[in-house]
Amino acid sequence: SVFFVVMGDVDAFMNVQAAHKCLREKRYLKAISFFEKAITASTNDDDKATAFTNIGVCYVCLENLDEALIHFNVAIKLSPAYDFAHFNLGCLHGMKGDLEAAINEYSEGISINPEYATAYVNKGVHLVDLENLGGAKECFEKAVSLDPDNSRFYANLGKVCLLSRDFGEALKY
Repeated sequence: SVFFVVMGDVDAFMNVQAAHKCLREKRYLKAISFFEKAITASTNDDDKATAFTNIGVCYVCLENLDEALIHFNVAIKLSPAYDFAHFNLGCLHGMKGDLEAAINEYSEGISINPEYATAYVNKGVHLVDLENLGGAKECFEKAVSLDPDNSRFYANLGKVCLLSRDFGEALKY
């Protein structure tokens, strides 16, 4: 999903609003154009990083992963502490099959925002893929502790318990 922080500059804000309308309509190239205008109008690197991240998400939707990679990396260079840029870059690396890089980006995002449960889940899924079941279980347990109402998080925890042959524990989930 696309994440957005309100930008202070009026022109930037208006372009971001137009971009979000285009996103809702799945007009990704037009959204990119508006986000690029917002970047030009903005004087704040954090706001620019948000717009670059949104452009990256648009490129993912357009299945242009190389362009998405460029834009997520620019966002991180502009604002290294922008957790959603790291999260989205982790998703992209996962899509491309680079699971170690994905895990590293999720870990970086988690170090910035340790309350983001979905980052733990995504990291855990890739740890399962790499057969690090103990690490995956820790991630899923953390996600459940952060969002105890999310049944998907419990399902992941149960799955890793089954894979670990801890059937008694798996039955709890």
